[in-house]
Amino acid sequence: MRGEEDGVDRVRAEREAALSVCGERSVHIGLERGMAVVKYPISVHAKPYHGKNQKRINEFHREVRAAKRIKDHINSEMEDRELHVFTYAQIAVDTGLSRDIVRKLLFAVDGGHTGITVANPKLPKDS
Repeated sequence: MRGEEDGVDRVRAEREAALSVCGERSVHIGLERGMAVVKYPISVHAKPYHGKNQKRINEFHREVRAAKRIKDHINSEMEDRELHVFTYAQIAVDTGLSRDIVRKLLFAVDGGHTGITVANPKLPKDS
């Protein structure tokens, strides 16, 4: 049990470090360099599987549930934000999912190697 707590503490520490590094200034510098930005509301999908292998069918259904949790989490966080950088570690801690599944699903949505940047064009610039 303590090993799991140490892992969660480590992920939280990584999240805090990432958030301090990914401040407002670095986001704008990244945008100037052509960093990919996903528009709010985002959609996250699992890669479909149409075969008969029950193990792969079960894995697909787990990924569908994980994709919904990730989508709901990011969209709820972005309701009142103009721009935010989410790290895979941050999303994993917040949703209780593994960082690997978060990365697998969000990398296909134009995520980078460590996270995803989401912009909310519905908010006015002065909010």
